[in-house]
This record gives sequence, C-alpha cells and structure tokens, in this order.
Amino acid sequence: MKNQITEKKSEYQIITDILSKTIKNEDAYFVFPTEITAKAWAEKSLFLTDYKAVELDRFIAWDTFKGTAIRSVKQDRVSIPSLLRKLFVENLLENTEEPFFKALIPEQWADLAPSFSSWISSLLPQLARFKAHLVKNLSEGSLNFENSNFEKQSKEMLEKIAKTETDAENRDLLKLENTYAQFLENNGLFEPAWEKPPFHNDGKSYYVFFADITSDYAEYASILENAENVTLIASPSKESVLENLKIIAYENSREEIRKTALFIEELLDTGYTSSEIAIHLPEMEELAPYLMRELKLRDIGFQLRAGKALSLYGAGTFFSSMKRLVDEEFSFDSLKQILLNKNLPWKTSVETLINKLLNFGVKNNCLCSYKKKTVLVDLWEEAFKIDYDESLVLFYRSLKNSATQFAKAKSFEALKKNYFEFRSTFFDMEVCSEESDLILSRCITELLNCIELEKSYPSIQVKNPLAFFCSHLDTSEYLAQQKTRGVAIFPYKAAAAAPYRQHIVLNAGQKQVSVLHQSLAFLLKTKRQKLSIEDSNVSEKMLALYSMGQVRFSYSEKGLSHYSLPHTDFQNILAPEKIEGKDIYLLEQNIFYTQGETESDKKTAYPQADFLYKTQKDGFANWIKASPQEEKIKTFSLDNESYEKLLTTISDNETNVLRVSATHLKDFFFCPLFFLFSRYYELKNERLETSLLAPVYLGQLYHAILKTFFIYYKDKDEALPEPPKTKNAFQENKTSEAYYPVLESAFKTIMDGFPKSVFPNENLSPLSQEIILNQAPAFFKTLDEAVKIFLSYFYNSRVLETEAWHESKEEKHLLLGSIDLVVEKPNSEIWIIDFKTSSPPSTADCLADEEGRLENFQLPLYIRLFEKTKNKRVDGAAFFTINNPAISPLIGYIEDNEGKNKKPYYAKNIVHRNPQNEESNTDKAEVNFNETMQALNKYIEDYVEKVSNNIFKLDTSIPFTQCAACEYKKVCRTTYRVSGDKKASRGLIDLRF
Repeated sequence: MKNQITEKKSEYQIITDILSKTIKNEDAYFVFPTEITAKAWAEKSLFLTDYKAVELDRFIAWDTFKGTAIRSVKQDRVSIPSLLRKLFVENLLENTEEPFFKALIPEQWADLAPSFSSWISSLLPQLARFKAHLVKNLSEGSLNFENSNFEKQSKEMLEKIAKTETDAENRDLLKLENTYAQFLENNGLFEPAWEKPPFHNDGKSYYVFFADITSDYAEYASILENAENVTLIASPSKESVLENLKIIAYENSREEIRKTALFIEELLDTGYTSSEIAIHLPEMEELAPYLMRELKLRDIGFQLRAGKALSLYGAGTFFSSMKRLVDEEFSFDSLKQILLNKNLPWKTSVETLINKLLNFGVKNNCLCSYKKKTVLVDLWEEAFKIDYDESLVLFYRSLKNSATQFAKAKSFEALKKNYFEFRSTFFDMEVCSEESDLILSRCITELLNCIELEKSYPSIQVKNPLAFFCSHLDTSEYLAQQKTRGVAIFPYKAAAAAPYRQHIVLNAGQKQVSVLHQSLAFLLKTKRQKLSIEDSNVSEKMLALYSMGQVRFSYSEKGLSHYSLPHTDFQNILAPEKIEGKDIYLLEQNIFYTQGETESDKKTAYPQADFLYKTQKDGFANWIKASPQEEKIKTFSLDNESYEKLLTTISDNETNVLRVSATHLKDFFFCPLFFLFSRYYELKNERLETSLLAPVYLGQLYHAILKTFFIYYKDKDEALPEPPKTKNAFQENKTSEAYYPVLESAFKTIMDGFPKSVFPNENLSPLSQEIILNQAPAFFKTLDEAVKIFLSYFYNSRVLETEAWHESKEEKHLLLGSIDLVVEKPNSEIWIIDFKTSSPPSTADCLADEEGRLENFQLPLYIRLFEKTKNKRVDGAAFFTINNPAISPLIGYIEDNEGKNKKPYYAKNIVHRNPQNEESNTDKAEVNFNETMQALNKYIEDYVEKVSNNIFKLDTSIPFTQCAACEYKKVCRTTYRVSGDKKASRGLIDLRF
C-alpha cells in the first residue's frame, strides 16, 4: 500500500517532523530531487535532534536512489557508463565505410558526422521509450506500456515496422537502437534508462520528497506508489503558498542586482548569517558575473555553487589549445592562446622564450601558414630564415613537435604519455596554482577513465583521441570545493527545497522560471504529437517548492539580453523598494556636492555615508596618491642628464640647433608628455597582434612607384600627359594612353626589385612579401585609377621635384621635411602635393582658427620649407588620396580636364595666400592663409623656446577626450583633473578609513 503525504503544516515542517522522528532509525533513508538539497538537509538534521553526527549516505538524490534502490533484474550485467556511450557513438560514426544515418545526419554532412557524437549519444537512453511510443502508435493503442507482455507483443510489430517503415528518421533511430542493443549484449552491459525494474524491499525505509518535479518521475510512479516501504511526499500545491507568490518588478537587471545586494545587506544587519541565504539564478552564465561583482563591491562573501565544464577553466583549455595549434597550422592566434595562458605553470625560462617568440611573430607578421601551390609554407620557419635566433628556433620546433605528437596520438594511453612529456619539458608544477593543479589533475582523471574503457573494450577505438577527449571535457562539469563561507549562489532548480532561512530568486520571468519536461525532445513537434507524447510542465510546482520557506522573487522588465514578463503563477507584482539613503555608492556622490557647506546643511540636503566599503577606501586612497601636485605640473622638466640625452636625439649633429618637423610640432602640441614618451623614452604601445599586411607597407609601396613614375617626366623634362576624358576609359585599351606605359614600367621596376626597392633597410616578413606580390595586379589597378584622376587635374604640368628632402637653417632651429611632389601648372602656379593612402586630414585641422590654434602642421610647414629653400611662391597645396582617389586642396583652386570637378566647389571656401576680397558677408569671400602661416611661426617659436629651456609643462586646456584616446594613457602618471577635486580630496580624508 502506498504511503503518501501531501499536507503542508508550516515552513518545512513536514520535512523536519519526519527527520526528527526517524533520524535515529539507521534504516531510514531520505531522498530529495537534487544532491545539493539532500546534503543541505543532512547538515540541517544535526540541528533538529541531539544527534552529533549522521551518515551522509542516508541523504541521497533522486538519481542516486534510482540506481540503488530500484535495481535492474539483470544483476549479471554492468550499467553502461556515460563516457562509454560517447565512445560507442564516436566509433560508430568514424568507422562506418558508408554513412550510418540517412536523416539524422544528412549525407552531405557525413564527413562531419563525428561532430554530432555528443548529440547522438544523448539519444541512446531515450531510444527504448521512442520504440515503445512508435509501436503503440502503429498498433493504434492496442498495446500498453505497463502490460508485462508489452515487449513480447511488440516484437512482431517491430519486425513489421522494419520492413514497411518509410520515415527515414524512424529507420535511423530504430537502426541505432538495434546496433546499440547488440553492443550492450556483446559486452555484458545494460542501459539503465531502458529497464523497467521492480522495487526491491531491502528492509530500508525511504522517504521520497518532491519526486514529482523530476523529469522521469512518471516512469517510476507506479513502482513507488505500490512499494510498502516508500513514503512519497508530494510538492505543495499552489494554493497552500499563495501568500509567498509575489514578485518585485524592476526596470532593468542592473537595478535588480543592486537592490538585491542591498536587501542582503539588510538581512545581515538584522542578524542573518551569510550561510543562511541562498540566491537562485535562471540563466546563470549571463547573470552570475554581474551579481558576483556587485557582492564583491559591497564586501558580501559568497559561494558559487555551480560547476562548469572543465574546458571553460583556464587550465582546462590546455588540451583544446593543443588541438587548435595543429588544426590552425601554428597560427599566431593559436600560439598566443596557449602561450599567454597564465593558468598554465610555465617554467621561468620558457616564459622568457614565450615573450620573445610572440614579439618575433608580431615583428615578422607570422599570422598563419599558407599553401603555395600544393606545398604548405610554415611562416615561422620562413621568418627564421630572415631573422635567425637559435633559441627561438629550438623552442618553436620543440613546441611544434609536442603539439603534433598530441594530434597524432592513436590511443588515450599515448595521449597521456604525450601530456607528461610536455609537462616535463615546459611546466614547473612547483609554481602551479592550487586551482590549476586541481583542474589539470581532474582532466587527467578523465583521461584515465578513457584509458580504462579503451582497455576494457578493445573493439571501441576512436581515430582521433585528442578531438574526442576535448569534446568530452566540454561536457564534464567540475566545481572545486570552496573554502570560504558566504551567500550561496545556485542555478535555478538546483536547491529549491533546501533549508535556507532566506531564498532569493532573481530574473524570475515567464520564460526563465518555466520548467517543462519534454520526453523525446529531439523529435519535431509534429511527430511528438503524432506519437501522443505529452510534455510535463512543473513550473508551478517548482515555484511552490521555493515558496514553502521565506522567499523573495524579482524580475527585470529589461534584462541583460532580453525583455521579460512575470510568470503567470505570481499573484502580486510589487513596486521596487526605495533605497534613498541606503546605497553607500550613491551617498558617495554627496561628498563632492557638499564642499563648502556647513555641517547642518550637509545633513539636511545631502545625507552622508557613515562608512565606506573596502573597494571605495582603496580607490580613494589610490586616487589621492596618484593625483599630481599642481606645482609639479607647472615646473615639470627633465633632469640635466636626461635633458642632454633628449637634445642629442632632436638636434642637428653639425649645428646643434633643434630640428623642427611637422611631426615634432604635432607630437609636442598634442601633449608635451606624449612628445617625451615617443621621442626620448621611445615607448611603443606593443600589442601582441599581427595582420596580413600593415597599412604603412602599402603606403610605402605606392610612394615608391609614384616617385619612379614622376621622376621619368622630371628627367625627360616632359609635361604630364592628359588622361582620356571618356568616363569608361579604364575599361578600354590602356596602351594607347600616354601615361600608361610609364606607370607600367615604374610598377615593374619596383616590383622586380621588391622588397629592397621599397624597404632597403628593413627585413619584410615572408607573409607580407607574398601578399604584396600576389596582389600586385590589384595594387596596380588602384594606382592606375589614382594616376588617371590625378592627371586630370595636373595635365600639362611640369614636375619640379618628387620625394625631395628640404632643410632650412633658421636662427635658432633647423626646419626640415620631405615633400612628396611639387609641380608647376601651365599658368605658372606652383603646387605641393602630399599623397595619402586613405583619408586626408580635415581642412579645419590644417587652418588656424580664430584664436590662432593649429592642429595639423604638415602642408603649412611644407609651404614654408619650399619657399625658404627655393625662393619661389607656392600658390596651391593639396592632399591626394590613392584609395578612392580624390584631391583635397588646402590652398588654391583646381578643376579637372572636363570642367566637371571643381575643388573647392564654392568660391567662398577657396583659401588664397593674399585674398583679394575680404568681405566676409559675401559668397565670394576668401579665406586668408597668411593667418595660418603666422600661427605656424608662433608654434615653431613656442616649441623652440620651451624645448630649449627644458620646459614640458602640461597645457591645462588639454581635454579629457584627448587623454582618453592617447596611446600612452596606461603609463602616463598624470590624472585628468576636474574642477574642485582638491577640495574633494581633502574632504575624503575626514571619512572613516
């Protein structure tokens, strides 16, 4: 006779009553939905009686109970381990000469079949249930699952199905079931999920709590209900917990998390201990990091009680990283992933080589290997030929050999051998962190399990043990034992009935707290309906379990990645609580608002924090410490020795006067410290990133070809030819165009001598060389289009100079720079052209504003240089972009040979050296470039004056946006200062530290 209890007395009273009465009976066992709940009640039981200790194995989870109390009648067989299921499927998908499946894995994906092994293995326990539903459906309900003769009666039906079934998916599933059954039979195994065993009365009493919320309870309900020694305690009804089914609605997740943390603070202040509080999170992977951050900020201890896959731990990525190395042919990113993994205990000597190797890879563009015709080119080996370093060569080859051996391993035993050889060569386990040691040890334990199964079942062999092991680690969860106590953070459902004094459920939206158990969920909805398979919705029961005790539900209308509605089972929706005067982080702002106020005004208008969190204290202390003294900023200069070294790098060797270039001016007036970092300290913002082709390389290539092209016309003293006016001329015969043979010859000259013709003093990486050579036709096409458009503006002009170096000795400095191109137009106007690969600077940056500020000095300085050295007036200056070719005049006016493109288009935008019309209110007003030249002179004088006198003080007008974008912001000791920060920092000292 079944013994079932459904009455709810009070908060957990029914459980505590049973435990109090039966705990002394050593044959009494207590079954809970999850192991977490079982262990929590085991601990709680110590406080319900005078018992000092209790056997932990008397408190068991539902899954454990099924495997022990409800045993298979096949006592001579062994239950198949889940890992062996995976090995069986992997072997099945790898070793079949022709595709095993027709529908489950379409034939076009047959080559990738092993990628589906985890999914296929998850189907195996469900196949018996699928077969039963299929037989029942085809028998039109004449067969019943509970009938003892079901198997016998269905055998005939199955034989008929095998001959007549037309559904390809059904045939695949039946074929898989039959193959799996033969494997089990041949190896003395059984699949527990296929069994319908009786309950064995072993003399023990079982109290089974809330099993009706589990996914497979229906399959065991009749067995347990008829067992004399089993007491079933059903989940409470919704009606019995209505007073607790209320939920707080927040606008967004950040507000929900912040106010939940404040609620926990209140609980702790009123006498709760952190170990009496449990937080339950649907969508844990998304919310947990933000929740943990908030708890840390508020000094609230916590325990994360959710495991994650071994492969998601830092040290657990080792095997997948080794696989990626080989899969990607030792690409830069794959090497960086494993070598920069600080969770791996690299030897000190190896760490030195790691840094050298990665910097070598950045320098030589070792992005990835590539195939040249049919031969694989190892880019690292090619780079070593150019820039040889024996220590790096030996290190790389040793690493490559080890990774290759991992990939070639034909057995799990060989994989283990390779791991320990690698560890001996590269790791120092003495410096391994405790967590990494635990994770690596657990990975090896899983590997030993694979080895044991490999030896026990020699018929099951996988072709790629490393790939299989990596996929196995992806599904093997691990949670390290935590030493600290604190608020417990669980995934939703894991601890619903655990005896915590306060449960907190966040993110309790309709979708997030819905618990729907779907039998044979892998089938399409239409087929499940056809087979009369029904879903079991236990959402209401799960919420009722939480509501047995003290619980706080909340949800956010706008989550981190979605919008939500409250679950329909909640009876009341509450408004968010008010937190004015409670949040210390909000009160922190009042410190700044009340500077200069009296104490009474402060308390009335701006409540003050009476304590600070540790994070706030540390942050404020570091802020005050890092804030520079204003006096130091005003008088900042280098020491004598450093200043003398600086002068040697920025002064002329012969005359000892300062060299002044456009780059010097730009860096110095961007920020004096930026100037020192780049010019004196020569700091570089090193990034361990590499690319197919650095943009600067392409710019240098274009400049070298254009220089050769324009030199031809200069040496021949020929005017530049006019390009064709036909819009589609590029598509026509190019050889008839006058400029084309010259450009083609210039291009060929440079490419034949490449890379030395472009980079005479550099060792260009093999990959960059290969890409430039392979893409030469595309580069030529780009240049051809650019030259054609350029000539449409400057045809019949004469080349005065190209890539010419200019120096102008002034009284206190030497002005210098290299000008890309100078031409003289038919109307005798002299134009300076600066070529840009892509976007040019804006005109506004190159012209002085009303206050005389100038940001880009390049063309103004080139104009001054040319006029000083050549004693000729410059009438026009422009930037010309090569990609998406276009001209951008800074001074002067120009139009193409068809008169269609006029630059600038409006007369009022034309910049002249000596404007004839200065009436600013007319459309014909002209911009006076002389003001820009005067501003340039002032900047040059200011630069020479300050640098000559060792003055590098910061300009207080430098905006925060400029500091934020500076590449040296991480090493700069200057902090951005807002008005009032002195008073604020003084005020902070008055707070309790």
